[in-house]
Amino acid sequence: MYLSLSIRPMQITLTEKQTKAFDYLEDKTTKEILFGGSAGSAKSFTGCLWQLLRRLAHPNTRGLIGRAKLTDLKNTTLMTFFEVANMLGVNHKFKYNAQNNRILFNNGSIIFLKDLFLYPSDPEFVSLGSMEITDCFIDEAGDVCEKAYTILRTRIRYNLINGVPKMALGANPAQNWLYREFYKPFKDGTLPNDRKFVPSTARENKYIPHEYLISLDKLKGIDRERLRNGNWDYEDDNTVMIPYDAILGMFGFEYAERGQKYISADIALGGADLFVVGVWDGLQLLDVIVLPKCEADEVLTVLKDCADKHQVPYRNIVFDGDGVGGYLRGFLRRSYKFNNGSSPIIAKKKQSAGYLMKKSFITPDHANLKTQCAYRLADLASNGEIGITLTNTIRKYQDRIQSELQQLKRDKVDNDSKLYIISKEQMKENLAHSPDFLDMMIMRMVFELEY
Repeated sequence: MYLSLSIRPMQITLTEKQTKAFDYLEDKTTKEILFGGSAGSAKSFTGCLWQLLRRLAHPNTRGLIGRAKLTDLKNTTLMTFFEVANMLGVNHKFKYNAQNNRILFNNGSIIFLKDLFLYPSDPEFVSLGSMEITDCFIDEAGDVCEKAYTILRTRIRYNLINGVPKMALGANPAQNWLYREFYKPFKDGTLPNDRKFVPSTARENKYIPHEYLISLDKLKGIDRERLRNGNWDYEDDNTVMIPYDAILGMFGFEYAERGQKYISADIALGGADLFVVGVWDGLQLLDVIVLPKCEADEVLTVLKDCADKHQVPYRNIVFDGDGVGGYLRGFLRRSYKFNNGSSPIIAKKKQSAGYLMKKSFITPDHANLKTQCAYRLADLASNGEIGITLTNTIRKYQDRIQSELQQLKRDKVDNDSKLYIISKEQMKENLAHSPDFLDMMIMRMVFELEY
């Protein structure tokens, strides 16, 4: 079934999937819809058309079109918006103010063009706090962090159409908060009634140029699964150490083995890195303390206060001994000073006999201590043995923690003598920030090696 929308002098015929998306976008039940799938499935076109038609039909309403970077929004999404307006012959009904990043309609309606990137200077998206909008469309939502999505939801309250706040999301498959909040519940049949997911592929878009389909056919591996097939359950390369479903399963899981209390700390005194402290009960991560910047004397105070509060013995504290963390050794003499590049631990092997036997030793084949702990983390996480309690702080950083865990990958897989993981520098390049939470979790594993 196809829906035709006509505003002289031209008519636009929507595909079946676009029609389904529009039904949800205009009903009185749905509040959020993810229109997601392969490249070329008309996600941007659909979102721009919806925003344009709403502003024309409803005077004095406010829409928002957002994307991770404003430059990308102007160079791509905005061009699609102008294309749609030209097809409908309505260019004369609005004016674009490039300086203020607004589209002003003759009937008093407005569309804000918004940068939704997570800038270190505005981690709470204060820039969105004063906005009041009627509805919004986030293009390439997979590039936008969950925090921006969460804050933006609270701003949809101005002159609501039919009394319902509406948010449209367009995205290619991504194993992040979109997968967790929309695709997985959709697949499991647990998606809330006010949320909808409409999967779509380029081959369902009869208006896509044939040459574009040919270019998609030439893709290989993950790119082919994501961008050609629109597969949200795409398998990453064989270097990934923790399956994505296992990563998701850690959050909210409260049944990990408990016992002794531990603290693991990735120390940073400034710059872009975070000072991250994890509090553990056995293999259950109870909470994290996160400080963007911290003076040297504050580090010791935070660790001691945390140990006192949670009754963690100093011998069960591990901290980053490389770089700025090295100075703590003099103050926390009983704690574990973790040096990433040091030799792996030679673990004592206990004999399963009814009497004490001579201790034999296992010589590990890991490149260094950090690699050894990383592999231990991957084993425990993949087997569902690590739990992460969903405190307010962990919820705030959940998307980042998940992204960092996805960066735990094998390296030099053809090396037959040693096991490696990709370098921290490579992780930083992939993430665009330091893997501070991952480092904190890796260090915790040192206590799982000494047996």
